[in-house]
Amino acid sequence: TCANGRYTLVYNGEIYNYRELRKELEDSGYVFHSRTDTEVLLYSYIHWGKECVLKFKGMFAFCIYDSKEKLLFCGRDIFGIKPLFYQCGENGFTFASELPAIFEFPGVSRSLNIKRAYEYLIFGLADVGHETMVDGINQLPPSYYCIVDINTARVIEKKRYWKVDLSIR
Repeated sequence: TCANGRYTLVYNGEIYNYRELRKELEDSGYVFHSRTDTEVLLYSYIHWGKECVLKFKGMFAFCIYDSKEKLLFCGRDIFGIKPLFYQCGENGFTFASELPAIFEFPGVSRSLNIKRAYEYLIFGLADVGHETMVDGINQLPPSYYCIVDINTARVIEKKRYWKVDLSIR
C-alpha cells in the first residue's frame, strides 16, 4: 500500500530493470522507503498509469487496486512466465496465481471447459488464449493488461500491450 492509502499492490515476480526505473522516478520527485522492485512497480503505475507495463523488463503478474476510482489494474509479463487467473462472478472478482486458490471462494465453477479439454487432448494445447480448463475461470494472456470495475466485478478493458515485431528492416 502506498503512503496515502489509495493504491494497494499484489505482486508475483521480479522487475529486472527496477533500478533504472527507480532513478527515473526519483528524478520526477518520488521518494522511496525501500530498495524493492515492488515499490518501483507501484510508483510506476502511479506515475505512468497503464503505460507502465511498457517500461517493465521481467517476469510478473500483478494487480493494483485504486480505492478512489474503485478499479483494479492487472498486468502480466510479455512471455506469460507468471500466471494470473481470474473469475468474474456473482460474488465479485477473484484472482490468483494458481487455480486452487480461486476454488476457495464461494460460487466459483469447478466444471470442465469441454472445448479446452478437447484442444488439450487432441492438439496438446495447454496454455493458449484466455480460457482455462475450468469453465468461467480465465487467465490474463501474456503481454496483456486489464482493468476491472470493482463495483460490477467486470473487466471493462483488456488490451495487448506488446507483441513481437516480425517485420524485416
